[in-house]
Amino acid sequence: MVQPYPCASTTTRPERLAEPSPVEAWALAPLIAGQPTYRTGRWIGPRFQYPRPATPPAITKSLPERPAAVMIHGADGSVSTLCIDLDTSKALKSVVDADAARLRKLLGEAKVGYVEDFSPSGGRHLYLPLQRRLMAAEARELVEALSLLAPSLDPSPHQNITDGCIRVPGSRHKTGGHQTLVTPLAKAYATLRIRNSPRAVTALRAALAPELARNKAIRQRQVKAATTARTTGAQLSMAGGSETPCAGLHAPGSTTLPSTPAPQRPASVF
Repeated sequence: MVQPYPCASTTTRPERLAEPSPVEAWALAPLIAGQPTYRTGRWIGPRFQYPRPATPPAITKSLPERPAAVMIHGADGSVSTLCIDLDTSKALKSVVDADAARLRKLLGEAKVGYVEDFSPSGGRHLYLPLQRRLMAAEARELVEALSLLAPSLDPSPHQNITDGCIRVPGSRHKTGGHQTLVTPLAKAYATLRIRNSPRAVTALRAALAPELARNKAIRQRQVKAATTARTTGAQLSMAGGSETPCAGLHAPGSTTLPSTPAPQRPASVF
């Protein structure tokens, strides 16, 4: 198992360190991606998005000309890398830096290897490569637990199996510049090649036990509340409480059509 490597201090500018070129950093993309494809980003109205293409381009050695994000999930919904997105759209850069330091400490104590990069906007990504792929639900559970420790963590890429994606080292940024590798290139390559063993994942799960329990309790309360709401709604319906004329009256032998579900919002792309 690869030990986590020391990263640049959050109080210094990592770009002052000797760093690989964007093309060299992009070579790590296939070792992070859940499948060997990526999406290119563009402005759609007021939002910069990574829309689903008819034919996703394959990851090659060539650095894409536009901002590119690799897919987190494979075709079967499994992930090969836990992608931790600390986002300045959710919190100030100082919060992002503090969150990164807190997560580095946790990962170091659990002996979980990771690779780190940062963006021109001040956001940071931590990549936790896995020897054994995890199914989406288990990966999401771990990322959501980590989000309780890091307010700037955006778990949404791991919450969207079909469209969850993330910009990786070397990728161009929508505001200019590139996603910059913090971990030395040779160490990043070694971490991504050797990857974290199932034992390391078990250690991470143990370190996150309080957060996993807290999220489980939250989900149980949500399910209970939803069940109660449905039961209450059914009871009100059977009580015939509607004041609408002819409500609930049907011709003999007629069938009540099921209500049409509200249209769902299209899945967001990250």
